Amino acid sequence: MLTVNNDQQVGRVGARIHEYLAGRQAWNRRLWGVGSALAIRELVEAIEESRNGTLSEEAVSYLANAASVELGPDAGAGDPAQRRLAQETLRKRPLRPNSLATSTLRAILGDIDQNYLIRWRDAAHEARIGSVERTARSIAAHLLDAGFSSSFLVEWWGGRLAPHTAAITLADLFDQASTLVRQPETTFAALIAFDSLARALPRTASGWMSGRDVVTWLRTRGHDTNGLRVHGGLLYSIPARDSFAAAEVVRERVDQLLARAALGTNKPVHVVDRIWIEGCSAAFAVARPPRGVAVHSLEREGLVIERPSHEKTESAIELLGVMNSGPPGAAVASGWAAIESLLLGAGEGVERVAAADRMADVVSCSFPRAELTTLGYRHSENSADELAVAIRGATDNRDRARLVAKHLIAGHRLSLRSIADVAAEERLLSILKNPAKGVSDVRNHIQQAARRLYRQRNLVMHGGVRSVALSSCLRTGAALVGACLDRIIHALFAEKVEPLDLAARAGRKLAVLQHRLPVEVTDLLEA
Repeated sequence: MLTVNNDQQVGRVGARIHEYLAGRQAWNRRLWGVGSALAIRELVEAIEESRNGTLSEEAVSYLANAASVELGPDAGAGDPAQRRLAQETLRKRPLRPNSLATSTLRAILGDIDQNYLIRWRDAAHEARIGSVERTARSIAAHLLDAGFSSSFLVEWWGGRLAPHTAAITLADLFDQASTLVRQPETTFAALIAFDSLARALPRTASGWMSGRDVVTWLRTRGHDTNGLRVHGGLLYSIPARDSFAAAEVVRERVDQLLARAALGTNKPVHVVDRIWIEGCSAAFAVARPPRGVAVHSLEREGLVIERPSHEKTESAIELLGVMNSGPPGAAVASGWAAIESLLLGAGEGVERVAAADRMADVVSCSFPRAELTTLGYRHSENSADELAVAIRGATDNRDRARLVAKHLIAGHRLSLRSIADVAAEERLLSILKNPAKGVSDVRNHIQQAARRLYRQRNLVMHGGVRSVALSSCLRTGAALVGACLDRIIHALFAEKVEPLDLAARAGRKLAVLQHRLPVEVTDLLEA
């Protein structure tokens, strides 16, 4: 963990980027958006797909507006003149395929790909960084969108920051990140093995290895083969940014292989749960790591073993299981189906995107309490003061969040050791100072992630498209879908509030916030 040992900007920005890259924390600390380069790629793809009717002009307009907002203050997207040109192009309506507008966007995209992190380096050198949150979000999203795995990046970034917090500058960090991104992909040799294989399957496939060859390959590379009994294997050549990213490509190929085998033969095909990548001492699991979909209210409401009595909720839980660990296309389709089934009413089938906006309402109303609760626990771990005692004695998270909020509103600060927690405290102070603006900003980011999920579902289900944003959609949206269902289940089983009633409650509270009426930010989902 990065600790608070100075008040330099490098500590705050560096720690927040590190937290974003880690990707395994609670939903309220995750990165919900994509970078400027991917936002333009996603838009250009959407413009092309609108020609086929897969996406509507309204969806394209929404994407263009969102991209314009993000590009405006993004130091990496170009000098002020280029950013103005980008925003002017994004405001054109309608945006058509094979138009000057799309050609202009592609030209700007090429420039961003080449110079994004260099410009951020120069901005840091000239002290033109701006807010910690926006800077961290922009850099982390760009690195992840470039194809690096979270596992690789968190180690790479932390290794450069932690030992040098007082000495290294942000310009140095961004310069090193630029060098990393400019490096070409590496081709990884990756091996999978079969412990059961249909005899009818051909052994002449590209990359096929006999069982004996598999064992020899592994032994010559220092892997333990004791107890390993295999009937053959496949050796892949995988271009990827890092070994973790290569393993994820192999997982997708295994998914596709097993799907074809299940449909094409009635003989068993079983893959050993290991991926061996040349140059890596440890094997990777074939089973996909979970994407962070967490519904803790199932345990709190006693619904882990007991079946939920609410039929739609039970179906949504099953769908989220696929979203958490299934193949990307199925994960996106299942995640959206879970949200749509709970947050669309009768007769609203034409306006399905409304479910995304309602999800954004529910989750954004949950955000202040989630962050306040997290910081409350951190303070109680680090302090023995009156607040810490009160937090430890509180009976639920609502009371804990209220205690922390009152403490901060009174002008006091929390006892925090992690730089990331200090940055979270700063964000909360901003929300408490202006709840209408603060929660609205949170909602906008969540809405973009929720609508991205809906668009990706349409591209998968209606266009058969392997979208440029499919993986990023799951990175940005999966944990948010889990957070939404968590609040829905709590409201349904603890308060007997139906999902649409909860969404309506959240929408009303947000409308009140916009009019600056005195609503407690800890109680935005309460009646």
